[in-house]
Amino acid sequence: MQKEHLKRLVAPGVDVLSLSATPIPRTLQLAQLGIRGLSKIHHPPPGRLPPKTFVGAFSKARIKDAINNEINRGGQVFYVVPLKSLVSSRRLMIQDMLREIEENKLANLIRQSKESVADNSDAKRPARRGRVIEAWGGHPELEHRVLTFERGDAEVLVSTSVIENGLDLPNANTLIVESAHLFGLAQLHQIRGRVGRRARQAYAFFFIPSNAEMTLTANARDRLDALNALRTGDQIANKDLAIRGAGSLFGEHQSGDIQDVGYTLYVIMLRKALGEMRI
Repeated sequence: MQKEHLKRLVAPGVDVLSLSATPIPRTLQLAQLGIRGLSKIHHPPPGRLPPKTFVGAFSKARIKDAINNEINRGGQVFYVVPLKSLVSSRRLMIQDMLREIEENKLANLIRQSKESVADNSDAKRPARRGRVIEAWGGHPELEHRVLTFERGDAEVLVSTSVIENGLDLPNANTLIVESAHLFGLAQLHQIRGRVGRRARQAYAFFFIPSNAEMTLTANARDRLDALNALRTGDQIANKDLAIRGAGSLFGEHQSGDIQDVGYTLYVIMLRKALGEMRI
């Protein structure tokens, strides 16, 4: 609707180019049918590495390792949850993890140096790291928290999917998404795009509850399989179209109807209907 509003503000005869990493199914369908023109950017900026993606069962041990590895190389971490009500509890969980990591490192340092706790000076202790910050609230508060993270005053940002658009933080190169089966495919790809924005290798972990394998819907399983296998926005958008449907061609519905007839037959029927209208 924003794009339609902008088009009304543009003078007649002026071309409009809209950009999207993962166009919604209806927009992609319009382009594929020739109703809208389509241009593709096939390659990422030079030197950029695609994030290494992991999809699997929720594991505190794996989460702790992922966060520790990123902080050890001087980076930062996004931790995304599906509900705002989970943000505070996950911040506390991660703080406990970081406390355990720090205590283990200190114990190893003391053991290796064969010094007693009393003799171990603050200068010899590992630097205290791992501040965790929450990202939620209204616009001014949310902006303040994100800027705090951008300045490097926190190592982990816990938030909802509010971070999926508009953030370019090159030092954040590990992403952890909890209950990934509750997000849409294009949404997960957009969130994954928050990491790996420079030349450093990024990592994206998408976790589902350990008991969710038995209860995942077919569509949820398809989304997670696609996320693990596909890397480009074009591939993701086409898969999202196949899963969700294209919606109403001349209305405002953004998805739907494919499951009734199948994607291939749906496209054939739609092209035939368009041809009849043009006649």
